[in-house]
Amino acid sequence: MIDYIKLNFYQIGHYWDRLIPALSTYIARYGETVSDKKKIEYATTVAKYIDDRDLVEKTLNWTAGALEKNVSEESMQTLKTLRGKLDKD
Repeated sequence: MIDYIKLNFYQIGHYWDRLIPALSTYIARYGETVSDKKKIEYATTVAKYIDDRDLVEKTLNWTAGALEKNVSEESMQTLKTLRGKLDKD
C-alpha cells in the first residue's frame, strides 16, 4: 500500500525523478496484480513525461496487452508513443 501511495504522490506532484525508480519497483513487486485501467494510466504518464529508456521499456512490456485490448484512440496513441521512444514502430 505504501508503494502505491508513493507512486501516486510522485505522479500527481510531477516528481518525475522520484517516479522513475518508484514505478520500476512497483512493476517488479505488483505487476501481475495491477488492473488494466491502472496500467493504462501509468503507461500514459510514462509516454507523456518520462524519457528514461529502461522505464519506458519496462512500462511498454508491462502494459502493451492492456493498451492493445483497450483499443481507444488514447491507448493506441500511448502505445505508439512508448514504441517511438524506443525507436520501434
